Amino acid sequence: MDFELSAEIREIQQRARQFVENQVMPHEKGWPLFIEDAPPAVVLELRRKCREAGLVNIAVPREYGGLGMSWLAHIVVTEEFNKTAIPLFHHQINGGYPPHP
Repeated sequence: MDFELSAEIREIQQRARQFVENQVMPHEKGWPLFIEDAPPAVVLELRRKCREAGLVNIAVPREYGGLGMSWLAHIVVTEEFNKTAIPLFHHQINGGYPPHP
């Protein structure tokens, strides 16, 4: 049995890891405990960047606007997103929190 991740999954894993390290973690210092208390502009900007990086709707079929990848890919990205103290992304991958006004 082969437990190696495919090249496609390793690529999105690396993209998610770099996104979290470079875009999300710099905002951790002073981040509020509850998402409702987070600065709306920062939340919206991070969500926009996440979409632009191709890190949303991982397992949603392409015909519905997703990447059409496997649930394993979804889990691998979720694992990377959970390495930050900012709780936006594991809920946001497939929609998640409503946008701030």
